[in-house]
Amino acid sequence: MKHEAQVIADDAYDEICGTMRDHAGIELERTRRFALGARVQRRVRELGLGDATQYCAYLRMGPQRVHELDELLRLASIGETSFGRYPLQLEFLERAVLPRVIEANRRERRLRLWSAGCATGQEAYDLAMIVHRALGVRIDDWDVRILATDINAGALARAEAGWYSRDELRDLHPDDHDRFFSIDGAGSRVRETLGNMVAFRAHNLRDAMAARRLGRFDVICCRNVLCHFGARAREDAVGVVRDRLEDEGVLLVGHRDPVDHGERLFEPIGGAPTRAWTPVR
Repeated sequence: MKHEAQVIADDAYDEICGTMRDHAGIELERTRRFALGARVQRRVRELGLGDATQYCAYLRMGPQRVHELDELLRLASIGETSFGRYPLQLEFLERAVLPRVIEANRRERRLRLWSAGCATGQEAYDLAMIVHRALGVRIDDWDVRILATDINAGALARAEAGWYSRDELRDLHPDDHDRFFSIDGAGSRVRETLGNMVAFRAHNLRDAMAARRLGRFDVICCRNVLCHFGARAREDAVGVVRDRLEDEGVLLVGHRDPVDHGERLFEPIGGAPTRAWTPVR
């Protein structure tokens, strides 16, 4: 029997790719066609449509077009995230970056961090735990705010709920679990001491106008986000990040992320494994 993903016509798949490119700047790789095709076909059945071609028309003109674009984003999402991801980079953030940023802000006692493309929130909570450890007993004397943004509303809802299964918490250090999480059923939930530091918001990283309303940041984590963008979208996003980063701030990108045209805006610090950049002065 022919696999359901194979019945998606080339022109329908190409239109779906174009929709993702226009809506979110995301370039879907051809190697993902088989997996995404199966997901789209399930969605076609849920909506009571005939085929993927009708689904494309629904994306263009359907009564719930805006909602369906977000649903398509969820279907196409890589969704690869975890606590403590890229530990060497997080260690560099805790050991070298935060002490520098804390020193630069010692008079105002104010820290601003941005987790851009936060998915289901693990990175944002990692940042909050690192800040807690870096400031120690001084934490209550500092104004610390962590903004976590994503374009996927479903992922943001999960992140804001702050509940994770035991499997999702497997890489979390036991001391951090005991300090920052409380057991809740088959998993654990973020404690208020951590959750109150993080605000989640829907945001398209390419939207420069909306980004200006977010303020400026001492640390921006944009890890494994840029690699899913096309060249033009990456250039837009890198420009937005530079505009929102303090002159003494630090940008962290993922190991797969190209920083198109970033050489004129940023210079690397800490060596290749850290993937850390600071603005060119």
